[in-house]
Amino acid sequence: MENHLLSYGCTISLALLMLTHLPTLIIFMPVFIGHFLFTADKEERKIIYTHHLLAIVLSVGLSAIYWVPAMMTQEYISMKSMFSGMFYYSNNFLLTGPAYGHSKSFWRYLTFITVLLSSLAYGAWLFSRLQTHLAIRKEINYWLVIALLSFLMTFPVSSFIWEWFPILQKIQFPWRFNTILAIAAVTVFALAVSEFQEIKFRLHGHKPFAIWFVLMGMLLLSELVFGYRAIFFNRIDQDNVAKYLITSRSPVEYRPYWVPVELFSHKRIESFARDTPQIGSDKTDSRWQIKHWQSRSIALQVNASSLSLLTVHQFYYPGWSATLDGLPQKLPVTPSAAGLLQFSVPAGQHDILLTLETLPEEQAGQIISAIALLLCFLLGVKNYIHFGFTGNKQVK
Repeated sequence: MENHLLSYGCTISLALLMLTHLPTLIIFMPVFIGHFLFTADKEERKIIYTHHLLAIVLSVGLSAIYWVPAMMTQEYISMKSMFSGMFYYSNNFLLTGPAYGHSKSFWRYLTFITVLLSSLAYGAWLFSRLQTHLAIRKEINYWLVIALLSFLMTFPVSSFIWEWFPILQKIQFPWRFNTILAIAAVTVFALAVSEFQEIKFRLHGHKPFAIWFVLMGMLLLSELVFGYRAIFFNRIDQDNVAKYLITSRSPVEYRPYWVPVELFSHKRIESFARDTPQIGSDKTDSRWQIKHWQSRSIALQVNASSLSLLTVHQFYYPGWSATLDGLPQKLPVTPSAAGLLQFSVPAGQHDILLTLETLPEEQAGQIISAIALLLCFLLGVKNYIHFGFTGNKQVK
């Protein structure tokens, strides 16, 4: 029963991670797989492997509603922007200096956190060297290895790994491995103090502490490189906070393919939003009224004296369609020069309904997730009936 509950917990956790942040999933999945491959007990290894692999399959299915369209519609956005400038992985290794817009205080903060977490993990491992229980010792060693590997992945020494596995480059920022480093460091620390009464801390030579001093020396070296100012972020006043909140920097890879590169920038997008009317027309005598404006539906009433070309202040994306007066025939919707929705309206007064329809990729993801959800439900019912029946027999 415990294995089944663990399987459901892993399924839900992995599915939520996939729905939250795919780059973090790329980092974490090898850690998850390695954990049950290297730390599972030999007697229950087959059962554990089966339940974990089932959890991976079901979690992939449950989260398909998100990752299938995310992976299959990348040609509609600017994914190539992830591999240039400040978003390119080789420009974001620690101890190499901030570049392409990153502040020095931000860089020092990342370096401080990385070295601190690594030192915490290593120090906790030193504290637990005399751990008597083999299972706990194996767990601690595994998570220490993960912590050290995560630590190395944030520095240029790991660049050859990033080149060997191009999928890692989609993570963009090597310091995102701090997510795994934090998990590993906390796990090592928790396991190290889990049986505090049985641990007698002894020194085995000076080599472990020499390594520890090297880690701390890297922290001090980073301060010498980047200056003597505070390693944490400088506080900003309320006016600057409000300014940053009005227009935040949108990741350049989110730019729809049809929107000009020079328009989709932190400085230009604010003025573009302010200066562009909600509805524009090539005819000055055209009139319109907005009935409602929602994320996937825009309703307009248009009165045009002649054939008019309307432009709606909404970025174009495949799936947008327009209907005229509720008729089944749809008006062609195309991107304007600025990447906005554009369509022609015949003369007269008309009701226009713009709708962002569900793409085939989205439908595929929804179907896969529905099937995975049904499988989870059926497996849950099956296990409930099986264990409920077995439990009743044992009681009798």
